[in-house]
Amino acid sequence: MVGEMRDQETAEIGVESSLTGHLVFSTLHTNSAPETITRLLDMELDPFSFSDAILCILAQRLARRICPDCRQEYVPPPQEVQDLILEYGADEFAKTGLNPSELRLYRATGCPKCGDTGYKGRLGLHEILEGTDQMKSLIKRKSEIEVIRQQAIRDGMTTLKQDGILKCFQGLTDIKEVRRVCIK
Repeated sequence: MVGEMRDQETAEIGVESSLTGHLVFSTLHTNSAPETITRLLDMELDPFSFSDAILCILAQRLARRICPDCRQEYVPPPQEVQDLILEYGADEFAKTGLNPSELRLYRATGCPKCGDTGYKGRLGLHEILEGTDQMKSLIKRKSEIEVIRQQAIRDGMTTLKQDGILKCFQGLTDIKEVRRVCIK
């Protein structure tokens, strides 16, 4: 376990340990899983060693959870549904199997149990980038962040914002909170 990879020396030690058979866990402050790759490459890690060492990268954000005691369900107007689908990505949304006409959202209203805030507790929003053969090839070529992000999505990554939107449909949080904690 490496607390945080803040510099080249620490990152190299983590990669070398991984290459010798150790399972290495570490933290790195970036805005998304794909940005972690470019950050490590910016630290001048050897892309060949780093690409061989990577299994996956998990990015996470904490969002406030809507209070289950006072949340208010509503049927979103068609324009709000369309906006969410566009924000999620129309092609990716189609793959979820969700029926736009059946979607329900929730509002934070406030009650004594949540201190009249409408929120109580936190929940994680996550994205996982897998170290697939295609991803390792992009790392070796020091590809641009957008190319890496698109490959991660093709490999099955759900972005932080997409995960947040799905959690909105589950009634766990609201879109205002997701937009607050997600950079893009």
